[in-house]
Amino acid sequence: MLRPPIRVSKPALLPVSVQEAARACRIEAGEADDLLALEIEAATDRLDGYRGSLGRALISQVWRRDYAPDCRNLYRLPFPDVSQASGEVFGWGSAGTPADLVLDEDAIGPFVRVKGKVGVSTTSILRVTFTAGYGANPEDVPAAIRQAILLDVAHRFRANTEDGRIRSETVEGVATTAFNSPEQMGIANARMIADLLKPFRRGNVP
Repeated sequence: MLRPPIRVSKPALLPVSVQEAARACRIEAGEADDLLALEIEAATDRLDGYRGSLGRALISQVWRRDYAPDCRNLYRLPFPDVSQASGEVFGWGSAGTPADLVLDEDAIGPFVRVKGKVGVSTTSILRVTFTAGYGANPEDVPAAIRQAILLDVAHRFRANTEDGRIRSETVEGVATTAFNSPEQMGIANARMIADLLKPFRRGNVP
């Protein structure tokens, strides 16, 4: 059975900065930096990597996956936007023997082929280590994804403050004005985020 890929190293940077999140939340930088940093990381995790809802890596990161022998000698990678890949063969009489790989892509997505003298037998596995993502910098991530993260962070931040609670005020003898509830704001926010992310969603390739 094919196991999920393992992330070898996570990106040093996140798609948006604490300063950008502070502006989205309409607060001063430094006012809640620790909380915003956690919210950014959580919002990114909901989208990024094998378990993320987008089914892809955002900022470039290194992953590893083990493959059972394939008679076609072709191994499908789980993410798009793969910039490099290397392989090792593990098994009977081969402890990490380098494999000569060719990285290619078709309409489904990227894949690697083993070429040269080192092959994969029925008693071995091919371990592929690869780099995937839009690029090494936050600016390489599409603006729509970055904006969706900011919307998510801002909504969750407001939901935990006075601005996000159900409130109303009454002017005696005139009228009562009700403010939006977190539920109403959440529905609208979720729709905006879904619209921004829709072009980038991708199913994980087994």
